[in-house]
Parts: sequence; C-alpha cells; structure tokens
Amino acid sequence: MRLLIALALGVLAALGTTSHAHAAPHDPGTHFLAEVDGGVLLTGDGGPALRAALGAGFKLHRTPLRLYLIGQFGVSSYVAEPSPVVAASGRTEQGAFEDFGLGPRLLLPVYGPVRVYAECVVGTSLASARQVAADRPDLYARQWLGLVQLSSGLQWRVLYPLSLGIRFSAAWNADGLAGAARYAGVRDDLRLSLTAGGTWHF
Repeated sequence: MRLLIALALGVLAALGTTSHAHAAPHDPGTHFLAEVDGGVLLTGDGGPALRAALGAGFKLHRTPLRLYLIGQFGVSSYVAEPSPVVAASGRTEQGAFEDFGLGPRLLLPVYGPVRVYAECVVGTSLASARQVAADRPDLYARQWLGLVQLSSGLQWRVLYPLSLGIRFSAAWNADGLAGAARYAGVRDDLRLSLTAGGTWHF
C-alpha cells in the first residue's frame, strides 16, 4: 500500500513539473528597440518636435532593470518671445534645431506592462535662426553646438513587441549661434519638449 502511495505521489509530482515547464517557458526577452515620437517644443511660443531613435540593451543581472544604449535624431523648431524693447521694434525670431545624440537609458518595470525610464544623451545640434525686422534685411545664423539632453518617460507595453508612451526632455546647448539669436536678445540655452509615441521591441 505504501509503495502504491509513493508511486502515485511521484507521478503527480512529475506531471506538475511538466505542466509548469509548458506553462512558463523561458523568455529570453528583447534586446533591440526602434522608437518614434512627436509633440511640442515648450520653448518660446512653442513649435513641433519630432524624434527617432534606435537602441540595443540587456537586462542587468539579478535586477529588474534594463540598460540600453540609445542613438537618436531629433528636429524641433520655435518662435522666440523677444524682450519688450525688441518687440516694440517689430522684430521676431524663428529657429530650428537638428539634434544628434548617443547615450544610456535605464528602464524599470513598475507594475505589469508599465515601465518608466531615465535617459541621458550627449552629442551635437545644428542650430539655425532667422530674425525678421521691418527696418532692415533679415538676419540669419547657422552653427553646430554641443548638446546634453536629459529625458524621462512612461511606457505601457500594449503588445509584446509594442509600447506606447509619453516623454519629457530637457536639452542644453553650448553657447554660440552668433548673429540672429544674439541680435534678437532671446537666446536660451535650455529647450523643453513633451512628446508621445511608440517603441517597437525586437
């Protein structure tokens, strides 16, 4: 009798182990991402902001964190708010930035499909500006500037290969862009943007 009970328990244990193995197979996860987002530049009177990025990463050992190396390209434009003295002369300034950056992203799963991340990229920006005035010809400036950008984001993994999310970024550029921006008196080294988009994981 004892032999039969022991045999039955052994069979049940084996079946349970097999069932668990089929129900929860090992998931190696994804290691690459492609990301596109768009939104608004919050500098000056605002303007459009677009960004595309590629990344590769891995899960940090014994933690839920994932570390990625991100390469990105972004485009944004703005209309500057001149000082009252400059505004009284009828002058306005418009500008655009083409940003190229590379840096790390640290991602943390929070609950279920929800993830948050922090990111820091460094690179360069091709900045251009145009100042329009009624009393003289338009002024133009175009220059490469150093770039540091800090970002944070919230993502929802709606499908295994797809996340949707929002992103807030603050970008600093090195001093420069002599010409139109200096004449306008509205040069600002800080640019803020708010965007939303999707990330494809593969």
